[in-house]
Amino acid sequence: MSNGPAQELYRRFGFAPVGVRKNYYAETNEDALVMWAHEAQRPEYADLLDGIERRLDGETVVERPRRW
Repeated sequence: MSNGPAQELYRRFGFAPVGVRKNYYAETNEDALVMWAHEAQRPEYADLLDGIERRLDGETVVERPRRW
């Protein structure tokens, strides 16, 4: 709940708060904010991710899984 920068990162990717898990982090007894991307299956979500990717420096490389 206290990690504002992480929450902002998730919001940037289209996630929104949907619940709280009480005392999720045993070391600190801190609650966890549960976030969900409701629109992940919609074409607009792919457009959002494409727009974020276009603003990043470098190139996105998708590697094929290795078969050992």
